[in-house]
Amino acid sequence: MSGMRYSGPMKAAQAVQILALAAEDDFEDAKKKYRKLMGQFHPDAAGVEKSEQVQQEYVRRSQEINEAYRVIREVWESGEWERVRNVCLEMAEEPISGRSGLSASEMWSSGQSRSKRAAKSPSWCPYQNGKENETAFCERNIYCHYSMKTESETPLYYKAARGRYYWNPEEEAFSLFLTSLHHASKELLEQAEEQWMASGGHDRVGTNLRSRRERQEGGGLSSEERFARQARLVQLLAGQFLHPVKTLQTLSEPVQTDKNGRPIYHFQAFLGSGPYGTYGKQVAGLKAGDWLFPESFQGSKIMVKTEDGKSLGHLSFAEDWLYFCLIPLLKKRHGQIKMVVRQVQNGRKNGRRQPVAEIDLYFRMEAGASWHADSDGNLEIAKILSL
Repeated sequence: MSGMRYSGPMKAAQAVQILALAAEDDFEDAKKKYRKLMGQFHPDAAGVEKSEQVQQEYVRRSQEINEAYRVIREVWESGEWERVRNVCLEMAEEPISGRSGLSASEMWSSGQSRSKRAAKSPSWCPYQNGKENETAFCERNIYCHYSMKTESETPLYYKAARGRYYWNPEEEAFSLFLTSLHHASKELLEQAEEQWMASGGHDRVGTNLRSRRERQEGGGLSSEERFARQARLVQLLAGQFLHPVKTLQTLSEPVQTDKNGRPIYHFQAFLGSGPYGTYGKQVAGLKAGDWLFPESFQGSKIMVKTEDGKSLGHLSFAEDWLYFCLIPLLKKRHGQIKMVVRQVQNGRKNGRRQPVAEIDLYFRMEAGASWHADSDGNLEIAKILSL
């Protein structure tokens, strides 16, 4: 059913071909064709009566159409629409029937084959060659944003794939990666609760009823316990689906390399996000050039102290994904950090003084650092799900 897959960035020529654009089309025409195709090939349009293979093809096609529109929109926003016209004219000289011009019934009337042209032409397919963690506890959904801009404050997204895929920052927004983890943790807890209720509400030994404080009136977990367990599950699943070394190498460039070949990265961090009075006085007393030191780990946070041992609270990063990269690597002793105060600003929040220290953080990763998810992670997840 599937032809060749093109796993790299989609090119304008491919986008033109997928949306079946013509030389006389403008961006509004492209937008109309995008909407029509998304309505035609949205995964929900496949219907439950279609085979799983056909339903997966609808998912793939919706991804492809969505990415094609994103590429075309970027061309239009950059003021280079003439490129689209030139591509259309070049394609017209050597006509190739457009795959996007086919109806769903024409493409999959037999449920077994696609057009000859589709079999010859490479198509864009995110996560086609995605790296999987085969030992992960469960699968997760991969979400992508729709390329069409909407008036909604919250960007719309759709499920592009499902599997034990590591996060690929080039194809999946970090916010959607977190959404995926939250959904996966919720699924696991709901399944565990269903099994527990089916067993009569007994514990994992099968003898004792859970206390009322741990149950809702109608059975199952209380909202407080569910929240606590889900938060822990998200942390553990992040450790299974985010590869710290590869993510760091993808999203950041070393500022230098030491004499032993170890890369050194620079990141911006902050201290003093809490109200004045917690660690405010200590943070306010810092000066530019002061060296800081890690004190301890508290979950996914690094607690920091001064050279003379005064606690300063936890470090905040400018980029959220850094929490899931640096802290696991530090815990595994795959790197070291050095921190120096850049400046201290005395701001106010809700009428209260709130000093904030800007920190230059340098992370040196050990040469040849590798990463393997903890084998104990699955055991801990199973323990959390043992109601």
